[in-house]
Amino acid sequence: MHLSEIVRRQAAARPGDPSYSCAEIDLTWRQTDERTSRLAAALYARGLRHGDRVAILAKACHRYWEVHFGCAKAGLVIVPVNQRLQAAEVKHILSDVGAKAVVVDGRLADVVQRDRRRRGGRDRSARGHRHDRVLERSRGDSRGAA
Repeated sequence: MHLSEIVRRQAAARPGDPSYSCAEIDLTWRQTDERTSRLAAALYARGLRHGDRVAILAKACHRYWEVHFGCAKAGLVIVPVNQRLQAAEVKHILSDVGAKAVVVDGRLADVVQRDRRRRGGRDRSARGHRHDRVLERSRGDSRGAA
């Protein structure tokens, strides 16, 4: 079974059952399916296509898992990046894997943005989506998306 099918099947079989619960949010399988589908559509609308790599720099929370499932639905390759790494290490990883986009938890955005400012890059937010943290597209250069 493909990763994207897990959420779809659970939403069909148990739409009102909890899929994720923590101090900040409680989500049902239906909500998780809807949110991950919206994220997949938003990533596609930003020009990402099947097989493109999307890095995620975030703490383990509902957003982290939504990005994983949303990328799977869009046919994108998820690249988890350890949140404890230094900016130079993150930059190296993003360059090495050729990430076309980076989804960054707001609390960790400065790690990516510092290097973007140093290189004169622009930040592009994924406005209108619950994952309105930093979502950046690389310019397609060899330095990656950091």
